[in-house]
Amino acid sequence: MSLEMKLRMRTVSVGAGVALCFVLGVPAILEGAGEVGEVSEIDFDRDVRPILSDACYPCHRPDAKVRQAELRLDTKEGAFRLRDGRAVIVPGKSGESELARRVRTTDPADVMPPPKANRVLSPREKKLLVGWIDRGTPWKEHWAFRRPERPPLPSVRDAAWPRNAIDRFVLARLDKEGLTPSRQAAPETLVRRLTLDFTGLPPSPDEVEAFIADTAPGHVALARLGGQRPQHQHAIRPVHGRADRRGPAPGGDLRAAARHRLQP
Repeated sequence: MSLEMKLRMRTVSVGAGVALCFVLGVPAILEGAGEVGEVSEIDFDRDVRPILSDACYPCHRPDAKVRQAELRLDTKEGAFRLRDGRAVIVPGKSGESELARRVRTTDPADVMPPPKANRVLSPREKKLLVGWIDRGTPWKEHWAFRRPERPPLPSVRDAAWPRNAIDRFVLARLDKEGLTPSRQAAPETLVRRLTLDFTGLPPSPDEVEAFIADTAPGHVALARLGGQRPQHQHAIRPVHGRADRRGPAPGGDLRAAARHRLQP
């Protein structure tokens, strides 16, 4: 292969990666770029907890040995208690909340996080915290302690595009951002993604041809990934070895994973 051809292929690969990052990242960037007043709602898990975790928990954490001012901000009881006769957080009233005063002040002796923490809140982070207080401080327990609930499927413009429930959530977000889905990848691309995902190796030419000719694509994937145990077990451990460091059992898990990966 000539050097020019290699450079062209690398350019295409980099361009595709940038495009994917752009599609995945634009929603978060667009949502985070505006002022708080432009956000329809402030979600505690998405907007507030990350700020508290990054900027406040290092000093106001569960560990009593290193906790500062006997104040915990990782629990609702700790965050809403009175401290020295003043409320740390007064729902709906940022002007009476010590937390809002501390994050907005410019006095080095009072500002939080303190200068020695080497963590400065951005203007948007400050507005999110103050806006959260003014909107009544809706609090949520950590997701790990909440019972999972199946959310209702969102409405989408093109009801024929989704093939499963997850697709509806993806398409709903694309609709919100004014974006359209990419066209379905060619079979050659699909089989390459599948084998690289599960084994870390590209498909052979024969496997590509068999995949294209097969009316039930899962058959080829099952034959390679499910019916035959790979000789190089380390090739699939990064995908399936997280829960079991010994690697997957022959067949079962890989068959199910391949079937799920290829189902329409």
